[in-house]
Amino acid sequence: MRAPTPEPPPTTWESPPLIPYEPNPIPTRSALFPARRRNQKPTHQTTMQNQIIRASAGSGKTYQLSHRYLGLLANRTPVETILASTFTRKAAGEIQNRILLLASQICLDPEKRRELSRSIGKELSEADSLALFQHLIQKLHRMRVQTLDSFFNRLARCFSYEIGLPTDWNSLEELGNDEQYRKLALRRVLTNSSKSAEEIVHSLYPGEYIQGIAKQIFNTVNDLYTLAREAEKPAWDRIQTIRVPGLMKEDRLQETLDLLQDKTNDSRLPSLAIRAIQKLLLLAGRGDWKELLLDGGAIVENAMLMPHGTFRMGNSKTDLPQDVCSAVRRLASHAICKYIQMLQEQTRSTYDIIHLF
Repeated sequence: MRAPTPEPPPTTWESPPLIPYEPNPIPTRSALFPARRRNQKPTHQTTMQNQIIRASAGSGKTYQLSHRYLGLLANRTPVETILASTFTRKAAGEIQNRILLLASQICLDPEKRRELSRSIGKELSEADSLALFQHLIQKLHRMRVQTLDSFFNRLARCFSYEIGLPTDWNSLEELGNDEQYRKLALRRVLTNSSKSAEEIVHSLYPGEYIQGIAKQIFNTVNDLYTLAREAEKPAWDRIQTIRVPGLMKEDRLQETLDLLQDKTNDSRLPSLAIRAIQKLLLLAGRGDWKELLLDGGAIVENAMLMPHGTFRMGNSKTDLPQDVCSAVRRLASHAICKYIQMLQEQTRSTYDIIHLF
C-alpha cells in the first residue's frame, strides 16, 4: 500500500520570500501572522523610524505616505494597527486608492518594485510583492484610512459613558443632511433667549429691513459658526475697545441739523451744495449713518479730508461758509461714531447668538 504524501508545512510571513505566489488559496491569517498567547508581545518588528515630513501642497506627501504604508506591511505590521489620517474624506479616498494602486503596480512593474524597495530600505521580490498585495486585499475591510474627525468620533464612541454621551449619539456630519438638527438647535436658542427673534435680528442687522427673520438668523449661524469656534472671545471683544471722538448729544445733533436745514434756503450757496445738504439731512433723519458715509457725496468726502478751515463743492470757485463746513464736519464725525457703535453691537450680538447655539 502506498504511503500518503505528507502535506507541506504552513507558510509564514517571512521575507524574502514572504510566501510563494499562489493564486489560490489566499493565505490564511495563521499563515501570515502566527498565533500568540494572551499578553505576549507582538512578534513583528519594524526597522522604520518615526518621520516628520514638512511639505507644501502637491509636493508628494501622498507618495511618501503610500510608500511608508506598504513598508510597514512588508515589515509584518498588521493592517489593523496602521492608521492613515487626513482632514477630508476626498483626501482619505485618494490615499487609500494610491496605496492599493501602488500595491498592484509592484506586482507587475519591476521598476516600481525597485523604487519601493529603495524607499523602505528592504528588498522586495516579485513573490514578496504578490504576497503583500494578497494580504492587503484580504484585509481591505480592516484598513484605517480615514479623516481625523472620523477617528476621534470612533474613540469617543468607545468611551461614551465616561464622557457623558448617550450610546446612540452621532455627529451632525455623519447624519448627512443636518439642516433640520441645526434648525432645532436654533429654535431652542431663541426659546431660551431673553430677547425676541425680532430684537436679535435688529441687533444683527441694525438699520436694515429684513424679511424671513428665522432664515436670516439661521444663515448667520451657518456662515459664522466655524469662525466662532476658532476665534477666542478676546478677538470678538477687540472692536469694543475702539473709541472715536465726535459723538454728539441729542441737542447738539439737532442744532447741527437745524443749521443745515436753514442753509438749504440760502440763495448764496451753489445749487450743488444745497442738494448735497438735503441728501445728508434725509439720511441723518432716517438714522442711516452707514449710507451717509458711503453715499454722502463730495461734501462729506471734502469735510473729512479737510478737518480744519473751509472747502468748496465741485468746480465752485468759492469755498462754502465756515458754519456750513463745520456743521457737515460734525455730522460726518457723528456718523462715524454711530457706525462703529452699530458694528460693536452687531459683533456682540453675533457672538452671543452663536455662543448660545
